[in-house]
Amino acid sequence: MNTSEKTCFKCLSTKPMSEFYKHKMMADGRLNKCKSCAKFDVKQHRATNLERVQEYDRSRGMLPHRVAARQEYAKTEAFRVSARKSSKQYSAKNKEKRRTIKLVCQRSREAGKISRTPAWLNEEDKALIKTKYAEARWMTMRTGIKHHVDHIVPLLGKAVCGLHVPWNLRVIPARENIKKGNK
Repeated sequence: MNTSEKTCFKCLSTKPMSEFYKHKMMADGRLNKCKSCAKFDVKQHRATNLERVQEYDRSRGMLPHRVAARQEYAKTEAFRVSARKSSKQYSAKNKEKRRTIKLVCQRSREAGKISRTPAWLNEEDKALIKTKYAEARWMTMRTGIKHHVDHIVPLLGKAVCGLHVPWNLRVIPARENIKKGNK
């Protein structure tokens, strides 16, 4: 028998040694099952024991050295590139879902503004609110930098919730508003 070839005990095919996984316990240093048979067996085992395999994967993923490795990887440029690529792929596959979520968020935010606009505001105050939004549009057109109307005290803050009133509004560059978040 040629030492550069081996016969798989599952499919009985004779294949080159490169078609067998390395295994230090075997006499020739290679597993007795070819790679395609090994992959098939693993896939079949996973399908028949899915819950046990998933539980094992979860517990293994929570080991301290694996958590630390993920945290270190998250700091690398390779992670950022991979995350961007995954995000684009997800967006492409789920356009309708993302559009729906965005619409729900926008409507929820609008409803929040309406519910946090006090009934005691007079027409002059309501006109001042509209003026702030017009000012943001004007600043965007004049400077070429996107501007937002920001609530000084957030409508849904962690410690306190503000109102949608003219004296709680200011026009700031969008970048600052986004960076600020809901704090």
